[in-house]
Amino acid sequence: MLQDFVISIPPLQQQIAIVNFLNNSTSKIDTLIQKQQNLIELLKEKRQALISHAVTKGLNPHVKMKDSGVEWLGKIPEHWESVCLKWIAKIYSGGTPDKTNLSYWEEGTIPWISSGEVNQFFITEPTTYITEEAYEKSSAKWIPKNALVMALAGQGKTKGMVAQLGIMTTCNQSMAAIVLSEKVSERFIFWWLTSNYEKIRNLAGGDLRDGLNLDIIGSIVCPYFLLSEQQQIANYLDKSTCKIDTLISKAQKAIELLKERRTALISAAVTGKIDVRSVNE
Repeated sequence: MLQDFVISIPPLQQQIAIVNFLNNSTSKIDTLIQKQQNLIELLKEKRQALISHAVTKGLNPHVKMKDSGVEWLGKIPEHWESVCLKWIAKIYSGGTPDKTNLSYWEEGTIPWISSGEVNQFFITEPTTYITEEAYEKSSAKWIPKNALVMALAGQGKTKGMVAQLGIMTTCNQSMAAIVLSEKVSERFIFWWLTSNYEKIRNLAGGDLRDGLNLDIIGSIVCPYFLLSEQQQIANYLDKSTCKIDTLISKAQKAIELLKERRTALISAAVTGKIDVRSVNE
């Protein structure tokens, strides 16, 4: 019970010294934490701007531009075209074997993923495995390695997120497989769809419960141009975002260390493990 909790109470003057010390020390730590959080926001904004510019303008700052004919896309390089995703990709959904039939899910050999896996952005491990019989008696379909998958529905921010497959797998019905033609770079389209995440979500009511469907995904407009240039842009974004992600990760670790330092400092001060009187003098 809370009333039985034993509290050590030092003399009033020492209590005041501890309070003053903690107010001052935690304020400094909180300021450092806020600076790191601000840095993370700036880095995320830079990352988004970098991706958006590269997939809509290319890497040549002197290239001639033209109107794309799509309101939200604006101007694109003169030699680019605008096409619907369904014109350059085969798009289909998967299926989920009967979950009440446990034999479908025990000692399976066929990889199967659920929509939550898109949060990984690059999928190298399946959610689970299903049996051959489960595959035959469901609408699950094979998706080739390197293809893209997009969540049609899901909790929170999952809907509209896209990931690339590092494995050959099957998936559930809440995901769309996007198998691109040989003239299209999977990584470039991954970055294009990632940059337009909010727009794609808004096609199905944004944060509402409405889900995406294959027709909506097929109607997404994408830039189309030489494969070699697509690959060049994709490689540039892979390297550039990796550097930014490393900086974000360092800032997040710094925040965790500062929070640990804050907690430890408070604990040491209120338990008398450090004498704050000399610190305050």
